[in-house]
Amino acid sequence: MSPVFAPRLKYNKTWFIEQTDYLTERRSPALSDDAQTHVDDDANPWAPDRLSYRTVAEPVHKELTEKHSRFLASLFPVSTEREATEILDAIRAEDPLASHHCYALRVQPLIERASDDGEPQGTAGRPMLHVLQRHDLNNVLAVVTRYFGGTLLGTGGLVRAYTQAVAAALAVASIATLVRHAHFEVTLDYADYDLATRRFEEAGWTYLPTFAEVVQIALCVPASEQPAARALIAGLTRDPQPIVATSYSMRPTL
Repeated sequence: MSPVFAPRLKYNKTWFIEQTDYLTERRSPALSDDAQTHVDDDANPWAPDRLSYRTVAEPVHKELTEKHSRFLASLFPVSTEREATEILDAIRAEDPLASHHCYALRVQPLIERASDDGEPQGTAGRPMLHVLQRHDLNNVLAVVTRYFGGTLLGTGGLVRAYTQAVAAALAVASIATLVRHAHFEVTLDYADYDLATRRFEEAGWTYLPTFAEVVQIALCVPASEQPAARALIAGLTRDPQPIVATSYSMRPTL
């Protein structure tokens, strides 16, 4: 009977609603395994200012069998390397008798990791990572747990098995596109509120008002539309000061 990781693993879903762009922890000793890549921002297609990226919407699991060896592939959305460490530790604790727990990790903005976990070098983690790269997926952890079936697969067979396991999990996964959004705090007189909200709705922007002596509006716009948002806010508030975003987040497209 195959172990089922999903019901017993705890993962944080709140990242999917509003995920910050920048990681405070970029390295974790628990994940310092076989391979690690740090890319310069200038050459990095998933640098912090990237306007969107793709990831798995929720955990997914798929099992393949190759010459009596079982390969259990799991994909998890993650927002930090520490979160990936916790998931990997939980999987290892769930089934310590498995032959191997190989993994590949991509986390914005600068981290790529891969581990063969005892398999011949370059036959598991790197092929798994290449699948994530080819599908342009970020903030995702791929883990393949192998149960040895008694038949050696050879180098080529291992590469194919681990590649196919991750590809099979991706085939049944829901893929989400997250778009970078800018957040603004807007203070308005009540006389300007109706005009402001009408303009926000025409643009398709989301907002949340708070009513007091004046109206405080938390405005969220796609980062690519910041120039239009700044111009509109400046016109509504008649504020000569530069209009700047208070924060940024990654949000799923609707």
